Amino acid sequence: MVMRSMRNSAAAGILKFILFGLLIMAVGGLVLMDVGGFFRNGVPVNDVATVNGQSLSARVFDRSVRGQLGHIGIEPNEAYRLGLVDQILAGEIRSMLLEQGAQDYGILISRDIIAKKIAELIVPMIQPGQTPQQALNQILRSQGMIEEEFIASLRREMAGNLLAQTLTQNATFTTSSLLQDMDQYMGENRDVEYILFPDADVKDIAAPTDAELEDLYQSMRERFARPEMRQYAILRIRESSLKKEVNVPEEDVRKAYESFVADHANDILYTLEQAIVPTQEQATTILEAVKKDKPMKAVIESSFKNKNIYQPPQAALLESWAEPMQADLEDAQPGDIIGPTQSIKGWHVARVIKIENAAQRPYDELKGDLRRDLEEGLLRDKFDAIAAQVDDMAAAGAMSEEIAQEHKIERLVLPAMSATGIDAQGKDALKAHEYARKLVLETGPRLRSGEVSRMHEEERGTYLALALEKVEPKSYPPLAEVKDVLSKEWQHQARQRENRAELGRAITEAASLNALSTKTGQSVRLINGMTRSSDKLPFTQGTDALFAAPVNEVLLLETRDGLAAAQVKAINWSPPATKEKIEALRQTLNKQMAEEALSLTLMQLQADKGVQINKPLLARLYGSTDTESE
Repeated sequence: MVMRSMRNSAAAGILKFILFGLLIMAVGGLVLMDVGGFFRNGVPVNDVATVNGQSLSARVFDRSVRGQLGHIGIEPNEAYRLGLVDQILAGEIRSMLLEQGAQDYGILISRDIIAKKIAELIVPMIQPGQTPQQALNQILRSQGMIEEEFIASLRREMAGNLLAQTLTQNATFTTSSLLQDMDQYMGENRDVEYILFPDADVKDIAAPTDAELEDLYQSMRERFARPEMRQYAILRIRESSLKKEVNVPEEDVRKAYESFVADHANDILYTLEQAIVPTQEQATTILEAVKKDKPMKAVIESSFKNKNIYQPPQAALLESWAEPMQADLEDAQPGDIIGPTQSIKGWHVARVIKIENAAQRPYDELKGDLRRDLEEGLLRDKFDAIAAQVDDMAAAGAMSEEIAQEHKIERLVLPAMSATGIDAQGKDALKAHEYARKLVLETGPRLRSGEVSRMHEEERGTYLALALEKVEPKSYPPLAEVKDVLSKEWQHQARQRENRAELGRAITEAASLNALSTKTGQSVRLINGMTRSSDKLPFTQGTDALFAAPVNEVLLLETRDGLAAAQVKAINWSPPATKEKIEALRQTLNKQMAEEALSLTLMQLQADKGVQINKPLLARLYGSTDTESE
């Protein structure tokens, strides 16, 4: 199908790697607070950032934001509030800095290398009968990009990665004495005594006043917020509903055959089965096995996990096969094996099954394929006509119910849901509509109330359009509705404050942990051999302080239920490390130093190049009313 969706897991994963692979390290070495917050000196106001004069336009950045957030189902406004938009922007700036740094060092990625990289990436996505350019075009359409933007993005990533690899591979230096000291540091353990003081033991806490509850509610009202809920309707056109309206007379099939014969009177058809693999070594292995009369399909299935490597027998004209294969085919005979031959798809090994004159194929042999082609053409025309009419009506402001009635289209109303697809009961609202999940989570947040999206071909033979029927804005319950919860929270916080005050006074008056135990009547507990990485400790905060404190100094630490008074009773050191342990530590430290080198380089590039961020534009693009008011 011409519009077959490429938005499956493989395509999405590879493209995400190509375009957004730098997000993971986005913030390392790049802090947005350290760069200019406003544009000056005539910098275009429609750019979200500039790096040494190189602009990042709002259109390009917005596409990046929505593409990445669509995979996790978060609205841009919410992502902006959580700081995710800043992280995405930091990743884009990091990529631009690395590209410019690579240019400074003379690192240039040629067009030939780019072409080879694109060929490697799209080979797994090429469908039978599809050219590499068609596969690439589908990827670009799904991402809303043009080919020049795709090539520029890939070149920037490859140049930046090459610079990053050069820096990290040469930035490690460790000595045996340093590693021994680090091993001792990490192997240190301490015996710790402590006394627990739960907040719940604090009694006689007065009930809060209404004014105190109001203040608490205002400080934590987001905890009680009811998220914006959206109700969508799906308009669905399925091939099965239109197929009964498509009828191809025998006369039309006969005419198609006569046209085929006339068009291909002098054409030779080559029927081949073939395997396409990424490397010459893999192709040679297949070739040697096939030459021993082993079935090609069996060879692929026994040696490769990817069964799509095998291309079943297919008849095509000479010029339809990969250009490097054509010279071999001109002299080939049925049964010959061709290859390995390299093309943009990879390395080919092919077996010639049959060579025949296209016009000599009998009518009975072709009529089934011809009828299917005609039916598919009529179906496609019908699909496209209805989809175009639906798009026209939607553009004119028609509601989904009106469109469905006009064209007798299936209309499904979904339950109201949040931006992540969760309904009011906390359940997955799209569980029964997996076919529409991507459309709802990616396209839904962009719709206005009453708006109908354009038709999407989500899977073979199925068109979908999405309509936003109703929006229930984010809201907050009245204080009276959550008063009991607030009262318990207020008393809990009051107990925490009182517990800290009382224990602080007691520690000041007590000379030791034993004296504190005698004064409070609480028992002393012991942890033997506590390390910096120990888990299941009673303390939730302050364990680092225990490794900095001298023996017998009493510390106040946070616990899950309150506080603890603790002191170090003994410091213990680990025995000298083995060679194997030192080597493992060396590798870990080298990795950390490589990351630090890259981070420092980015900070230097940021200082040298100059980075400016248009924060007012970001706020206008992604900041909600609530965010701005706060």
